[in-house]
Amino acid sequence: MLDRLQLDYKYKLLTGVRILLYAFLVCFCFESSAVLELGKKNIAEQLNVSPLTENSVKPVLNYNNSGPETVGVVATVNGDTITVMDIIEVCSRQEARLPYIYKGAQLQKEAEKLRLQTLNDVIDRKLIYQEFIEKGYNLPKNFVEENLDRLMFSFNITTRKELEKQLKASGLTMAEFRENAYENLAVDLMINDRCFIDVFITPKNVYAYFLEHKSEFSSPEEIRLQVLKLKTDGVHQDELDILSKHLKTILKSKNNNEFTDAVLLYSEGPNIENGGDIGWINKSKLRKDFLESVNDSDSGDIVGPIKSKEGYYFLRVAEIRHEKTESFKQAKDSIKDKMTNEQKMKAYKSFIDSLRSKAYIKKY
Repeated sequence: MLDRLQLDYKYKLLTGVRILLYAFLVCFCFESSAVLELGKKNIAEQLNVSPLTENSVKPVLNYNNSGPETVGVVATVNGDTITVMDIIEVCSRQEARLPYIYKGAQLQKEAEKLRLQTLNDVIDRKLIYQEFIEKGYNLPKNFVEENLDRLMFSFNITTRKELEKQLKASGLTMAEFRENAYENLAVDLMINDRCFIDVFITPKNVYAYFLEHKSEFSSPEEIRLQVLKLKTDGVHQDELDILSKHLKTILKSKNNNEFTDAVLLYSEGPNIENGGDIGWINKSKLRKDFLESVNDSDSGDIVGPIKSKEGYYFLRVAEIRHEKTESFKQAKDSIKDKMTNEQKMKAYKSFIDSLRSKAYIKKY
């Protein structure tokens, strides 16, 4: 099974457009409640919505192997298949961060760990949706459509025609998109109903936690980087030195737009559509060569080229969060959120354990 999950990054690049389109299904926080129509009994039940995890789509890759007849399958859940692409499209954005923290064998180990964890998460969501279907629940069509409208608006997609055009460009249909949206809404509703409704944390609980875990409220220095990567064996391999000198000359301003434009034009690294932004990272956990390069940098500074075996890197320090210690007043809201989430995850684990105990799950 591990061999099937060990794919080259080129497969993730091929799915970039799909990931972007499906990402907004989890970036938006639902505020309304939904009605579940209970099959033949026609009983309505009100549930609050609280999205939990990322979504996935279901193309299939071809592999030569001795596994099941459905190529690209890494697991089955009560007969339903989970493919390699289900896993890659969920974890690819997280995995794009790993090369900036790990190297060599450790990088491979962390990538495998992430993909196997993602596989388990996808299995869990599959089980929840099967439970939804088994109970005879249905989501009203207008509820799904209204949420799609709100999601589109949050991502500046103004019309269904525009959405359909973007889907078509990535090889998807509106029907496939609606089906995926329906499944993920159904799963999130089930999670909220079975795990999240009865969670309540008292102020006394919050203060007791603060006293017992004061060390948690001293945060390390963090850094948010934008990355421009020129691969050693990429499209610029015959002009690496010339191009890197050119970039070093023009990338002197702290203007974010200039670096973002250069990423769009030249980068072969992660998150090109977002200007190479790889998010917040504990500064001390950066790779040694990257840490040495940005250690004395301020927000907006650009360093590079940083030469390595895999390519040349230019790094822009987008933001820096300095080390700090919080008081109880500053920390109480985050403590309550943390304790609430822990209780939710405890209930979620119990729910998943009950579903797994009666399921037939096979990993290949």
